[in-house]
Amino acid sequence: MNERAVLDARATYVDTFETSRTKTQGTVDEVYRNKEGTRAMVLMHIKGDLGEISTDATTYQAFIAGAKPNLANQKLETEGLTGQIISFGATGYVGLLLESPEPMAWQLLDITMRSNSELQAVETRGQMPDGLEDSSFEEYDQWKVYANPAADEAAPIEALESSDPTIADLYYDSVLKSEESDLRKEMGTTLSEMRASLARINDLTTQARNTRAGDGDVGLVVPTTPKYIDGDVITGEAGRMEVQEVKNDDGTTEEREVEVVEGTYELDTRTTVPGAIDFDWRDGSIRSGYLDDLVDPGETIPDFVERHRTEIEETSSSGSKLSGADSRTWRTTNDRLLFEDYKDNPTMTPLVDVANGLEDAYAEYLDLKYDYQVDGTFNLLEMESQLRSIGSSSTTHVGEDAVIVF
Repeated sequence: MNERAVLDARATYVDTFETSRTKTQGTVDEVYRNKEGTRAMVLMHIKGDLGEISTDATTYQAFIAGAKPNLANQKLETEGLTGQIISFGATGYVGLLLESPEPMAWQLLDITMRSNSELQAVETRGQMPDGLEDSSFEEYDQWKVYANPAADEAAPIEALESSDPTIADLYYDSVLKSEESDLRKEMGTTLSEMRASLARINDLTTQARNTRAGDGDVGLVVPTTPKYIDGDVITGEAGRMEVQEVKNDDGTTEEREVEVVEGTYELDTRTTVPGAIDFDWRDGSIRSGYLDDLVDPGETIPDFVERHRTEIEETSSSGSKLSGADSRTWRTTNDRLLFEDYKDNPTMTPLVDVANGLEDAYAEYLDLKYDYQVDGTFNLLEMESQLRSIGSSSTTHVGEDAVIVF
């Protein structure tokens, strides 16, 4: 691929960065633009604990020059380029918002981002990036970004179609929109897994009622279905599923069938697990809002979210505990206790196996139901709460000293 083809395609040339003095890590997440190509935003994510990074946009500056695909200096071709810096509150996201009277040139931008507020002690001089002779990296906490807002990979977003985009619109389109979509697909996937788990429970329940042991004259008296499962039905149609590699909470990965096109599955249930917030998420979104219908008069949204976060922490439970496994008694048709009277009797193995299988199926289903009813729905509400507050918690740096173009 020649230099022009590379320049046409690639929007970012740096995925990660480290600031020169405090060694703070960060990523260049995406370059966004409007359809006309006159407005763009380079989105960066500074990774650090609150209190170690500045959330005040006025402490940041951007210095922009032109560059060739080999990163050598080049005259800036876009005339009248101006910009501002947005700090999206305590999220760590920083946006460099650029605008020009005409569509931006197909050119790589050499962007030096500077933080004038060092919230960590620095005992040594800053380190210049490899191959760069610029002493300002020793004096100031800076990092380099190379981006081409006119490239094919720069993603168009609706917020940048406005001549005066709101911070909430920019944050939703660049950060939360994809997160919400991923979460909705994840919840759809969980519903699909719950449907399969319920089918397994029904199959094992039938097996438990029909299995015989000994000389064929001893069976099981199947206990009552756990209350958090009894009557549950998954209705609706499946979305389009694909097998993808999914990252688990512990950092490991596994291949799972994931919903990639949203279906219409819904949980029809008589019970909600402890800590659940029950609402119809399918017919709404964090943009249209759920919280207004959930928060009682006299309670603020932050208080509502924090109250439920505390409740979830206090009621966090495993599927096995929710199923009541510790208090459930398995009896045989000859009125014996299966796991006590027959625990060492090999002739009762078929009954023990099917009972254990059903208990495992109960726990599996309730783990999924907890993930869906508690974690999934609460994460949606947290996203909405963040979107509502991002405008008031964010800051901007506008003016001649914010974005300096050479």
